[in-house]
Amino acid sequence: MTVRIMLTGGDNGGRIYPLIAVVSELQTIAAKDGINLKISYLGAFGLYKEFIKANNIRVHSVAAGGLRGFFGFLQALWWTYWIMPDVVLSDGGLGSFAVVLAARFYRVPVVVHECNAAPDASNISAVKSAKAVSLAFAGAAQYLPAREKPVLIGNPVRHYILPKLGETDQAFAKRTLGFDSSKPLIFVNGGSQCAPSINNFIVKNLPYVLEIAQVLHQTGRENYETVLNQVSQVAADIPEDLAAGYKAVDYFERDIKNALIGADVVVARSGAGSIFEIAAFGKPSILIPMPGSSDDHQRLNAYEYSSTGAAIVIDEENLLSNFFINKLQSLLADPIKMAEMSAAASTFYKPGAAADLARIVLESKA
Repeated sequence: MTVRIMLTGGDNGGRIYPLIAVVSELQTIAAKDGINLKISYLGAFGLYKEFIKANNIRVHSVAAGGLRGFFGFLQALWWTYWIMPDVVLSDGGLGSFAVVLAARFYRVPVVVHECNAAPDASNISAVKSAKAVSLAFAGAAQYLPAREKPVLIGNPVRHYILPKLGETDQAFAKRTLGFDSSKPLIFVNGGSQCAPSINNFIVKNLPYVLEIAQVLHQTGRENYETVLNQVSQVAADIPEDLAAGYKAVDYFERDIKNALIGADVVVARSGAGSIFEIAAFGKPSILIPMPGSSDDHQRLNAYEYSSTGAAIVIDEENLLSNFFINKLQSLLADPIKMAEMSAAASTFYKPGAAADLARIVLESKA
């Protein structure tokens, strides 16, 4: 039996990575059940085209945004006709609206997954005719049109970044990353879209942060050289033994596993991908939502997650040196609080999300 599945989503890692996690589960099911699986991706993909193709997925683009949207719809009609999938999986984002419309035109079943606490316009529209809807955050349901109750499954996380049995030794992970295993480690993670304002804040306050903990700093590819130049300017104010506790990397992909195993606390934006990866490793976190994120989804993500006790939220307008340092210092000095946050994070994570969504997709096919 041949099953054709078409994926569509946005042009950032927060949209792409969950789809890849689902594809991995689909491929596992197909191998077990003797299904000839043909998967394609149609939509915006940003810098992720080669990454998507590396997962045995055919990639096609559509124009998106503004006046280009109508041309994108015509492209989506063309590609959907020639691919004629049995089911479309959309997780929203730039370019997905045209693809869902084309699927609707050809009466192809659509499965919608909303990864944020505030659905984007593409998914709100897609839900109206979707065969199935899944959510990462329970709070997203209130923004969706009336329909059968959506399924809360969590957000799929790539299986290959998850710790396997025997890979949870924090001290070993710290040493692997080049840090002192006896000292706390802060992982500053800007996510796939980077976070220049967080980068600037960390570098500005590096002399004070390093007095409390070591720092592993993912800067983002575009900001890496800038951060290194900034660090060189403040290095004179940092004692040599403390300076050894700072390391910058441009962007993790597979190697983020060691960073999350080794970290005592994660400082990050609050995209859905970042939150669920942090939760998968059971790490306490300080979340700094991106101001002006579409539909204010990062702030809503952060506060829904923090309501479980798993995280501290600092809105960027409140990101002041003394306030941040005091929060970090008091957290690291309170092992009971750290343990409670870790337990809450682990409880929030839903390890079966990718497999659940894969099953929903296969059950929804024409």
